[in-house]
Amino acid sequence: MSIAVGDRPSEGGSVTRVLERFTDVLDRRKVEYGIFIGLFVLLVAFTIYRPVFPNYDTYYALIWGDEMAHFQLPDYDVYRTPTPHPLFNLYTALISFAGGAAIHILTILSIGMYVGLLYGAYKLVKLQVGTLVAFFTLLVLLTRTDLMAFGFRSMLDIPFLAMIVWAAVLEVQKPRRGTAPLVLLLLAGLLRPEAWLMAGIYWLWLALGHVRPKMKLPGELPSYKQLFWFAVLVVAAPVIWLAWDWIVTGDPLYSVNSTSEVAAELKRNKSLFGAIAAIPKNISGTEQWVTFIAGTLGFALAFYVYRLRMLMLAALGVVGVITYLLIAVAGLSVIPRYLVIPSIVLCFGVAFAVIGWERLEGNARKLGIALAIVTVLLGLVRAPSYIDNFRALNTSTQDISITYSRIYNILDKPKVQATIENCEPITAFTHETVPIIRYKLGLAKDEVPTTTQLTKAPTKGTILIQTSALDPLQMTVVDRVLRRQWTGFHQPGFKFRGENRAWIVYSTCGAAR
Repeated sequence: MSIAVGDRPSEGGSVTRVLERFTDVLDRRKVEYGIFIGLFVLLVAFTIYRPVFPNYDTYYALIWGDEMAHFQLPDYDVYRTPTPHPLFNLYTALISFAGGAAIHILTILSIGMYVGLLYGAYKLVKLQVGTLVAFFTLLVLLTRTDLMAFGFRSMLDIPFLAMIVWAAVLEVQKPRRGTAPLVLLLLAGLLRPEAWLMAGIYWLWLALGHVRPKMKLPGELPSYKQLFWFAVLVVAAPVIWLAWDWIVTGDPLYSVNSTSEVAAELKRNKSLFGAIAAIPKNISGTEQWVTFIAGTLGFALAFYVYRLRMLMLAALGVVGVITYLLIAVAGLSVIPRYLVIPSIVLCFGVAFAVIGWERLEGNARKLGIALAIVTVLLGLVRAPSYIDNFRALNTSTQDISITYSRIYNILDKPKVQATIENCEPITAFTHETVPIIRYKLGLAKDEVPTTTQLTKAPTKGTILIQTSALDPLQMTVVDRVLRRQWTGFHQPGFKFRGENRAWIVYSTCGAAR
């Protein structure tokens, strides 16, 4: 098979000419910036129309950040504690100075970082393959409703992914750049430990020229002094993380130990073979068939025709899978979030499967056109799934908006406020609501237990009970919560204090009767 890759295809008819004119428009800087600024404005407008709220982990990060802002060590010893991440806690500590506006600022910044992630992926593909495939990669990524939900929920995955992608962009722009990519990987390594491995592998790449001096490598060969500085950057993230855990808890491995315990309790851990078997499902995001099948075939074709240009994307994909498997070996949660990086690589594969043929020539172009036809047909077959995914995103954001808004609403009712001030503890319906109540009211952990944490029915304080009107999306399934009969009903001696369409409040103590 003859393979040729051209900057401008010499083959093709009217379709190719239209695509080339479209590419010329996309290459205008104002158009490129306009696409992403417009996307940011649109997403922020959506959050104004429908308020969104952080997820469980982020609410705890806000609590811990607020403790740090008040010069206290964060208290990680909470029921079903999420994994603490040093940089994210520092980030929320800075945001906590905004007071009541903190959540809104956090949301806007999260959306900005989500758009920055998309722009980074666009730039990376543009540098490697060209503008048209980059644009289609952006379109494919926009169908990833799980990533968009991460942005809406202010999850730390978004800044982590953005740093990884931009580190790759910087390296592609200037091979063996060294400092800038490693600084980003250091920061990413204070959000999630997967970046530790990436930083280590990148250092080996920087040092390769000294091991194989006759190899023709791009960029400048760093000196031994520079390699030492780079090594310091590589080890900085794990050292800082371990030191921070030791300072806060007395256990340098606290994050690993606590996370594995919660993973076992929630049955999120898997054996190595179980994790391998789950890769096709977990790596595919919200659309399994198109992402896995078309993405794999598209990337295989791209690697076949571009070879060296695909090494960065291939490395990101391979390292992402390796870290996912290491997470399984460590007994931590084996969930799709830990395969997002290779999943983004497959999104590029889908885009290349659709439009990559446009820059190819000869037999490679014919193969690309055939793959494009298959991918488009597969996409049409799976169109109902894409529609369902966006409907699910719309439904989940609506339900979360209603759920969390009504928690805030019930806590703001004057009679309920008076009760809370004089009648503690506040027993939350599920453990997922605990950090929301704590953050809203500024309460300590022993002042807000959850019904699933208690071994017997509460006899005093305030109880928040969820009504049947509330669909508990993002919360513990009701039948699991109601294993104890008293969980969903007020107890003798408790008096009604207030309600809305989602919550009912009862209490028993001396005030606000």
